[in-house]
Amino acid sequence: MGKAIMVMGTASGVGKSTVVLALCRILTKMGYRVAPFKAQNITDNVDVISDGKKIAKSSVLAAMACNVEPHPDMGPILLVPSKRIGVKIILNGEEIKTQNLNEVRAYLFEQAFLAYERLLKSYDIVVVEGAGSPVELNLMNRDIVNMNFATRAKIPVMLIGEIHRGGVFAAVYGTLTLLSEEQRSLVKAVVINKFMGGSAHFGDGKNIMEEITKLPLLGVLPYMSIEIEDEDSLVEGVPKTRESLYADVTTEKRYIILVNSAIDKLATQMQRELDVSAVIKIINEGG
Repeated sequence: MGKAIMVMGTASGVGKSTVVLALCRILTKMGYRVAPFKAQNITDNVDVISDGKKIAKSSVLAAMACNVEPHPDMGPILLVPSKRIGVKIILNGEEIKTQNLNEVRAYLFEQAFLAYERLLKSYDIVVVEGAGSPVELNLMNRDIVNMNFATRAKIPVMLIGEIHRGGVFAAVYGTLTLLSEEQRSLVKAVVINKFMGGSAHFGDGKNIMEEITKLPLLGVLPYMSIEIEDEDSLVEGVPKTRESLYADVTTEKRYIILVNSAIDKLATQMQRELDVSAVIKIINEGG
């Protein structure tokens, strides 16, 4: 039976997906059999994989980072925004008839947990990604992708805070404070992302962050520009798409080579600043 770690963020856009991609590639290169997992994706960027099933493009990219074939178990619940019906619900790669999410939420949660358990049986490490903020107080009782899932599965959590737009201390401390005691106990470390300049310039920030959170700060990751398409088209500014990034690429083989090269670059940059041995220790110790 494999082990897991969850990458959770203080908000949307803090860089959870890029940390997941890099961590998947780092662990894979270390010889572990790694799989990505995200219980629920909300995106209009959807791929049809080899068996005809539909999953989020971000899950396909994360599978590429692990050098494995994408599978619906890696992203079992896919919500596709639709102007006509509100949302399409895709479960295990296939659309289900109802569009009433509340009606099937408990069932979806169970199905996502079963998908996660199947991955644990096949891989050494499952890198789990959260979504948005885990402390949207009006949504926490309906959460099936953040702390409710981590608590059910007893997954250790690494909390990502973004410093580029400021407020990282408040964001990290506030997130931890709003978690229940049980949820808080699962958070094992903090990582700061999108830092401009060398991590040495963070100065006393490391000690301050560790003092206010009582958690180790495992890395101050640089602000990285990567040639990998965005998770969906709802990002701020102009989204990076396959067409905009690889307009002159005419073959699937060449596209895969370029994406893998971008993931390698991302992993190399992140590994310089992330305490990977500490991450592995957290994975081995569990939640």
